[in-house]
Amino acid sequence: MVGADYNLLRNAAANIQSAQNNYSFSSNGAGNAFIRGATKTSELTATQFKGLENNGVVKVNSSGSDLPVTGAPNSYYTTANGEHVFVYDGQRKLIYDLSSDRVKVFNINVNPVEKELYQPYKLDGAVPQFI
Repeated sequence: MVGADYNLLRNAAANIQSAQNNYSFSSNGAGNAFIRGATKTSELTATQFKGLENNGVVKVNSSGSDLPVTGAPNSYYTTANGEHVFVYDGQRKLIYDLSSDRVKVFNINVNPVEKELYQPYKLDGAVPQFI
């Protein structure tokens, strides 16, 4: 099962690369920017994933508590086993955690001392084919 999961997720990362090659991405402008407040996977478009830079592999613990919440603008990391792809928006902030069976979005809450707290939630719906 681990091998099958690895292959599924490796294919998901390859599909992101394919989407990059077939669509244009703009972090500005309606319809092309990432949607931090999305609630359904149907709100995502392949255009949003065009032009993302691959930052390589990131090592995170099983709970994801050590996941970097900032990265290069409009980029992504994959985990060593290929199970997850972490996407960063134009402001360098973590926005999506993609896997073969779900898409999580990160809301950002700011506490009274102005520290950003990232709160993930799962989008309703199947993972889009272009991811």
